Amino acid sequence: MKKLTLIAIIVMIGIFALAACANNAPAAPAPAPDTSAPAADAGSDAPAVSDLIVGYNEGADYIEFFQNVLGGLRFEAAQNGIGFVMVTSDFNPEKIIPNTEQLLMQGAQVIVDFNVNAEIGGNIVDVVKQRGGAGVISIDVEYFTADGTDQAWFMGINNQRAGELCGEAIAQALVDQDRELEYLVLFFNSENGDLVKKRMGGAIDGLASKGVNLTDAQIEWIDMGGGGSDTTLVGRDKFSAWLTAHPDVRTVATVAVNDETTNGIYAAAETANRTQDCLLASHNVSEQFKELAISNPAAGTTWLGSVAYHPEMYGEYVIPLAIDIFLGVNTDPTTHVLMDPEWIPMAEVAAYMEAFNAYVGRW
Repeated sequence: MKKLTLIAIIVMIGIFALAACANNAPAAPAPAPDTSAPAADAGSDAPAVSDLIVGYNEGADYIEFFQNVLGGLRFEAAQNGIGFVMVTSDFNPEKIIPNTEQLLMQGAQVIVDFNVNAEIGGNIVDVVKQRGGAGVISIDVEYFTADGTDQAWFMGINNQRAGELCGEAIAQALVDQDRELEYLVLFFNSENGDLVKKRMGGAIDGLASKGVNLTDAQIEWIDMGGGGSDTTLVGRDKFSAWLTAHPDVRTVATVAVNDETTNGIYAAAETANRTQDCLLASHNVSEQFKELAISNPAAGTTWLGSVAYHPEMYGEYVIPLAIDIFLGVNTDPTTHVLMDPEWIPMAEVAAYMEAFNAYVGRW
């Protein structure tokens, strides 16, 4: 378990205080569950929505992204009149399965897991099935059983589109600044799986859609070697090494898995006195990005923007899906419930924060 523990310690944090307003909201929430389906004759054993208890296995309670997800889940559960219980793993992989069993003992029938740990996620699916639970919903990372015969329902962002937004923004900056891209460097965490990796790889497609076509030699992938919390330091060190190895490059773009990594990348560029050589795009609209936007707006010519994932809205998607699973309306675990991401330029952060505050004010 040492390897898993190391992975978990630096697991991907997401990220983002996000906003949602009427004209900037992501895709419409999942359809409201069909609560009329279980209506039956008196004495029937058919379940009712009010019988449902959702069990939430949270990766961390000290990270902004997770806090926003939790707030939305609790609010939507209360709005739908269903039970809600939770535990926190602190990204300790040894706690994930015991936490799941604890939630089941508390009466949870649908488990929602946000530990972004694909290696253990399939075991959660097995445990819930063995204990007679209705199903598992994984957030942001796909979970498959070891034998590949079963999986969790999935709710998360459209990672491909998120990457494309980064590429499109970089392409526009090239036009605005009259520059030609020499290199694209993509920072990812292999432990998060191929689905999350698309938020970097999609940038290649976004650039191509705007007429910026790169050769394989111009694209470099850098594995962060972990999931997230220390990627500021890792990003700084790895990009410092890259800049040292490429002293003559005058236009390099980076796309990283989250703002924390990009904060390190930006620090490396500053230390090397090469911010003018870099165009950075990131994900999550988290504190590091917002603080820089407010304290130093001019940084927006280098750190172009971040993709918002709206974690505060996850409850609008997860809770209806949990209800449908419990009622037997949705029996297909290959279902992917996706939110559309939103590109937030650094110059628009203040307005975005205002809209976010208005949204979470409902809680």
